[in-house]
Amino acid sequence: MATSIRVKAVQTGVLHEVFAWGHSGISTGEFSPVSVPELEGKEIIKLASGLDHFVAVTADQIGNHEVWSWGGNSKGQLGNGTLKDSTKPCKIKELEGKFIERIVCGYRYTVAVVQTKKGDQEMYSWGGNEYGQLGIGTAGTNDRITKPTRVTGFGALKVEGLVCGAYFVLVICNTGKGDPHEVFAFGANDRGQLGIGNTINQASPVHVPELSGRFYERVACGYDYGIALTTVFKGGPQELISWGSNYNGELGAGLEVGFHERPVKIMELANKRIDRLACGVNHNIAVVCNSQGIHEVYTWGANQYGQLGIGNTTRQNKPVRVNIPVKYIERLVCGVSHTMAVCSNGGEERMVYIWGFSLSELVKQANGGGGHQLVPAQLGDVDTRYMEGLLYGDDHTIAIINENPPQWIYMWGGHSNKQLGIGHIVTEPGKVENITEGFYEQLDCGAFHTVAVWHNGKGGPQSLFAWGYNAHGQLGIGNNLVHPKPVRIPDINRRCVEAIACGYDHTLAVASEGPGTLQTLYAWGSNYYGQVGNGSKIDALRPVVLSEFEGQQIEQVVAGGYHNMVVCLEKNGRQSLYGWGFNHYGQIGIGSCGGAIRSRIKVSGMEGKAVEVVTCGYNHTMAVVSDGRGGPQEVMVWGMNKYGQLGLGPQTANVDTPTILPYFNGKRILFAGCGGYYSVIVCTKGAPDAPHEVYAWGQNLYGQLGNGDTENRTRPTRIDALNGFEIFSLICGAQHVFVTVKQGQHGDKPDVYGWGYNSNGQLGIGTTVNQLKPIKITTLDKMKVDLLAAGVSHTAAAAVDLTKK
Repeated sequence: MATSIRVKAVQTGVLHEVFAWGHSGISTGEFSPVSVPELEGKEIIKLASGLDHFVAVTADQIGNHEVWSWGGNSKGQLGNGTLKDSTKPCKIKELEGKFIERIVCGYRYTVAVVQTKKGDQEMYSWGGNEYGQLGIGTAGTNDRITKPTRVTGFGALKVEGLVCGAYFVLVICNTGKGDPHEVFAFGANDRGQLGIGNTINQASPVHVPELSGRFYERVACGYDYGIALTTVFKGGPQELISWGSNYNGELGAGLEVGFHERPVKIMELANKRIDRLACGVNHNIAVVCNSQGIHEVYTWGANQYGQLGIGNTTRQNKPVRVNIPVKYIERLVCGVSHTMAVCSNGGEERMVYIWGFSLSELVKQANGGGGHQLVPAQLGDVDTRYMEGLLYGDDHTIAIINENPPQWIYMWGGHSNKQLGIGHIVTEPGKVENITEGFYEQLDCGAFHTVAVWHNGKGGPQSLFAWGYNAHGQLGIGNNLVHPKPVRIPDINRRCVEAIACGYDHTLAVASEGPGTLQTLYAWGSNYYGQVGNGSKIDALRPVVLSEFEGQQIEQVVAGGYHNMVVCLEKNGRQSLYGWGFNHYGQIGIGSCGGAIRSRIKVSGMEGKAVEVVTCGYNHTMAVVSDGRGGPQEVMVWGMNKYGQLGLGPQTANVDTPTILPYFNGKRILFAGCGGYYSVIVCTKGAPDAPHEVYAWGQNLYGQLGNGDTENRTRPTRIDALNGFEIFSLICGAQHVFVTVKQGQHGDKPDVYGWGYNSNGQLGIGTTVNQLKPIKITTLDKMKVDLLAAGVSHTAAAAVDLTKK
């Protein structure tokens, strides 16, 4: 309820295993999938494939990214400063400390878009640069860049899409205001693949007028052509366009062989809803959803090895229907001359179908076939239950397998308002049975309700579930009836729920169609103090779209007891902090107290500051800010101070504008959280490897400050019982607190410690006795806790039962 939620936060604790087959740099001609041992057990965030090299992005438990590369390196495409091939993943040191937003590979080069610690977006490229495909202003046969090099030329635009052909790059940009996309391109252009109306190579990014001014849903590149799924206006009908080489019919428009320097429409798929799109070297595949919701597969382009899957080897210059005996296509890739799809019939079982060149041994293992595969055949070598990705290279394939078993939701604490989802009060974790096992991206608790973002691990859209008290419509299901069991929120049907935040009895969510698409902020529930932000005071029983945020990039969203805070990135690249809701104590931070703020208003005194974290209690707010250029952090507080929850000393007057809390000057803030009437910060003394320290202050009636007594504190006080622990996360409930920790060499699975109010068993320790100091939650020892959230009298966790295999 009180802990800040970052929209782009990485879910930690999800382990993966990477398999490769063919000539992959790991496996040299293997016909069966083999594991990449150096990446085993790491959380794979992104994986990209070139002609003969791979890059993988991993994340540690606090979301720090690392970039690994392996395979061929004749052009420096591994980015490790050498030209030596590597059969093992090696770390790209120049990208350490950067958040990797996008990473793609061309034939023997790599391009990445990163976010720096200052919050700036930057593009880097490395590898071969014969045709200017690195976009750094130079080109030449011997131009080999072995380390990441900065690419510029996009002005204040934000990169929202990045794709590579063999030797060219397309960049989809946006102003961040909801305007149509702008397209830039660089690299080889001998077949018109840049779409700029000529065939001159470009060594620096150039604007592409004829591809700009559209909204891009999907874009893909073949060897020397591009295909994009677009709309002319937001929400308009889809148009599939293509440009570049057409010597094998790859543009799909029924044209004669040749090339086209400007986009043409693929009319064969007009008026059809296209869900997926992929390109090989010179063949393509599109997945269409028909009127019954069933997928149909169409292919076109080169077909000399049967890669179109239509039973012959004749190339096709228009889309042709492929017969695959399944209902749904969940993932697909096109290789140089083979195609692969992960499919299902709507149940738990998934199948992999393959067709095209050099698959005879794999097919033989699957069904006894041989020769080039001219129609889709099922592959049985990979456990596909939790397959999260497929990639291709020249003559190899990579599969990413989610190594974790599915999670369940566990809950404990009070059940007076039906908030547990398990039908009764419990003092130890109990399983919520009504949600099918799967994977959870977000979890949060209001006072007496819980919301979870769930997906099945198979690439389908996410679902939003809610349960518990619902007198004000905080569950968002269209009524105000209490629901003791999880129910799906039907009105948020976007593919990607990026963030959720629960207030006392209201809820917020940010949703989109996926990375790089426009975000929508929803709010629902109690609106007495304007918490919904729609200008009304009537409770919202269903999600309401807050149109004031349309076209803005939302970076953080957090709900306090009765007020909200949202961090947005403005078109000038600066952040703004907005608030609305109850302001009786000045918790909105606008220089005045009183009344209800019923629509968003900008928080005072934050101009020029980068908001790294914002968090809200019942009636107070705390933010960690910096100058956005790598300068020192500052902690700012405002709102109610009756119990000293602002930490400013004996003076407990309320504060209506953001005010610096000087105690943390010079310290490095790792986590910050607000409970009902108290605050907590995890920090170090500045050095990244310095010991972690936990400080708490404010109300201490139930021991929520963790220092062994029940006296309030008006200044930050260190919790000595946590000295020596490495803190992985901080979760603040109304009057109880959790941290996940690692102490010494106790293994990789973090332990959970809790303290504070426990009269309803919300600490999960098997009793109802308040805890004045941190205590290990031993009832979670046999679980791997990935997500944790706390309300007033209940707690929720998304966890894996380690006793079950």
